[in-house]
Amino acid sequence: MTGYRAITRARKIVFWIAAAIFVLTWPLLISYALGIVISPTSKQPVVETGVVRVDSLPSGARLWLNGTDTGKTTPTAIERLKAGSYHIQLEKQGFRPWRAQVAVDIQAVRRVNSAVLLPDVAKVHLLSVGKYSKEYMSPNSQFVLFSGATLSDLRVYDLKTGRFLTRSATLAPYLNDRVTGMSLAPWGNLALVHILTDNGRRVLVIHFGPLGFDLSHFVEAPYFQDVDIAWSPTLSGTVYFKRGGTLWKMDTWIATSATPLVRNVLSVDILNNVLYYIDSQGNFGEVTSFGREHVFFKLPDQARRQLGADPKIEFADEKLGAVLTGEGKLLFFNADRLSAYSGIKGVAMDRARDRLIVWSNTRVGSLPLGLAARDAETSRMIDWAPEVSKGSAINSVTPAAGRSNCLFVSGGNVFIEPVLPGVVSPPERVATLAPGESYQYSESSGLLLILDPQIGQIKTSRLVVHPLIPALE
Repeated sequence: MTGYRAITRARKIVFWIAAAIFVLTWPLLISYALGIVISPTSKQPVVETGVVRVDSLPSGARLWLNGTDTGKTTPTAIERLKAGSYHIQLEKQGFRPWRAQVAVDIQAVRRVNSAVLLPDVAKVHLLSVGKYSKEYMSPNSQFVLFSGATLSDLRVYDLKTGRFLTRSATLAPYLNDRVTGMSLAPWGNLALVHILTDNGRRVLVIHFGPLGFDLSHFVEAPYFQDVDIAWSPTLSGTVYFKRGGTLWKMDTWIATSATPLVRNVLSVDILNNVLYYIDSQGNFGEVTSFGREHVFFKLPDQARRQLGADPKIEFADEKLGAVLTGEGKLLFFNADRLSAYSGIKGVAMDRARDRLIVWSNTRVGSLPLGLAARDAETSRMIDWAPEVSKGSAINSVTPAAGRSNCLFVSGGNVFIEPVLPGVVSPPERVATLAPGESYQYSESSGLLLILDPQIGQIKTSRLVVHPLIPALE
């Protein structure tokens, strides 16, 4: 019995020692998890820290921090950094160094997503397509369509295979008809081609894909005269189009079934295969992919007065809308509040990060949608990148490289620049445009296309290493 009491007493001693150690160490463990460093020798022993996570395209780049080699390669993270600004540099053989100034906050993770490393020497491939009037990039950015004076000039190039698509015999009756307009559907691989035939105007619905392109069906075009926008949630479903100030509804491409749906429409735009509209009464609503009309809310009077003559819907959901006016003012509104931003030249949606990419004449910035309707102070709201050189205006901004970066033209040069909160990196020149040239970027293949319609030539170069589609060699 004496031995049992001794064992019980020993267990109690061990238990209370373990309990004491736990009580004394758990605050240290929690502090470490939160990034709080305890330094007994410092006059300020408690230091809260943050984390920087860095990824690059391509990966495997050596990471330098404030001029010191960390020994790490991307993707990687640097932990336990004190709050402040840090200079990071990425280096990889065969690529230009990538540099940025990164702001670190306590108990937060700063993400440097998809830093694009440009090759030291870009490989350029030349492709002759013949003269054309205009080019169009498909919604999945795999196909480029080239239109000309007649339907026989229509050509479709597949960036994945590096070949032109075969034209179906179904288009033979219309090859000599004059093309008066063309647009791409926001879903699938469909082109709406307006042609002028001997019997009047028609709209051809052309489907294109890896096997070729052919005529899906057509609709007589009297109802499509002066159409601003046309949309159908499914190929065989109801067609909606805006003509003048009225939004029309047409059942399954049957022209005689066209009926007005919403009158006195100020703006109609398609976002994520949903049609949104604003009417003159200030009603802000949608037509869903199931063909149902739904009014979210009515705009505040102050917002209605600032819409102007040609507003463009840039973002919409049931609680918040964003419109860019013809006067360069970006309006965020809900049922009872308005925030206005002046001097905005253009907007691009970055759905992956719940923000808008905006640009003025001199710089690019990002704007978190979660904050946009709560504060109208643009200096604190928009995270602006550095200004470009004086005398050069920004235009043709395109989200690129996983939408962490953007491409833009300034002074005849194409630049790439990150648009990430807390990350400031100088724009890198990726190409120089000759007079008459323009550019397109294919997100799915990572290819930059420099196009010249006058001589019918395309120059392609790989801007981003992308795993989905192999390089065109």
